[in-house]
Amino acid sequence: MSQPFHYDLALEARRKAREENMPDTATFVKTVNESASLVEAAEKLGLKMTSVRSQASRLRKGGALVKKFKTGRPKKQLQSA
Repeated sequence: MSQPFHYDLALEARRKAREENMPDTATFVKTVNESASLVEAAEKLGLKMTSVRSQASRLRKGGALVKKFKTGRPKKQLQSA
């Protein structure tokens, strides 16, 4: 089943917009590796956290050394008596 013609145009427009907003690979890797958190990296790059996470994952699969941030809530500190 082929998609309607307008589908291809919309997909291409989204892809082009994403490429224009995405920094080059060297800048991306340097910024992410120097950042203390995913939130900080996203703010510096002007991207959403999900975009940073997925781009970093794609680059890691390609062999780039990109920092992996911890996920989830921080553990509670137990107070000693």
